[in-house]
Amino acid sequence: MSVAGVASRPFRFGTVVAGADFDAWLDAHAPLVRATLGQLRGCVEMSVKLLRLHCGHSIDRTCRECADGAPGVVQLRELAELLVAQAGVERWRYRSPAGGSNVAGSVAFLVPRAEIDAFLTRIAPVASRAAGIAVVPIPGPCAAVAALSVAGLPTDHFVFEGFLPRRDSARAERLESLKHEPRTIVLYEAVHRIAATLSALCDTFGGERRAAIARELTKTHEQVVTSTLAELAASLDSTIPLLGEFVIVVAGATAVAPDDAEARRVYELLVTELAPDKALKLTAAVTGLSRNALYRLTRT
Repeated sequence: MSVAGVASRPFRFGTVVAGADFDAWLDAHAPLVRATLGQLRGCVEMSVKLLRLHCGHSIDRTCRECADGAPGVVQLRELAELLVAQAGVERWRYRSPAGGSNVAGSVAFLVPRAEIDAFLTRIAPVASRAAGIAVVPIPGPCAAVAALSVAGLPTDHFVFEGFLPRRDSARAERLESLKHEPRTIVLYEAVHRIAATLSALCDTFGGERRAAIARELTKTHEQVVTSTLAELAASLDSTIPLLGEFVIVVAGATAVAPDDAEARRVYELLVTELAPDKALKLTAAVTGLSRNALYRLTRT
């Protein structure tokens, strides 16, 4: 619970209690408060901010001619209701746009931590296809977290690599070490190296790997594009201007089931030079199969 102004404090979503009556109200509703706090434990508030884009009549996002958005744009309240229906989250709150603000409104969802990825997946089609409306990250402590919040890629586990080495050979070596990383990878890159870095990512990870570029986050010319590495590289200096600061978010590698025939071949090569238990241990390290699975495989 938090203070909303001086006069009132909200309880749950949509219930407002006058500040002067709060202590008595809290005493009377103590069981409800305890039950609500129990439900909130382990949840995260995810705010989807709706932002008016350029309408074509003016570079000003608050164009007076299109106060409710460009012609044909889904109205804000309707878009919010569509997001809520798609999100499948019981607790939410719509915040109306502030007067004179570029922000057109926002919807706050209370999402259990374990369901965040599924929640983002459900709202992505609605959030990305509303003409004239952008869903953008709320300013936070760092660009990496802000980019993760809107990239549409898994966020349950991620690794932050920062800036890659400048030299081609060192960069290639670092990327090769990350090629089979299963967690989402977050990188920073400067504008004069973004093209070379995307090219290197395509070469090492493959052009079909899903990724996102987040540029100038929380600033006037903010842009977030999610696609394949190859399509992102091809979009540079066209739909993705070479301006500003870049965050690259790359999907982790998909786990590949070890090939039984290959595992048996590796074991048979090693066992000619090593004791069976050592050959089994090394084969497990090379192939990723468990020692129990290898034991059963080599005994059949």
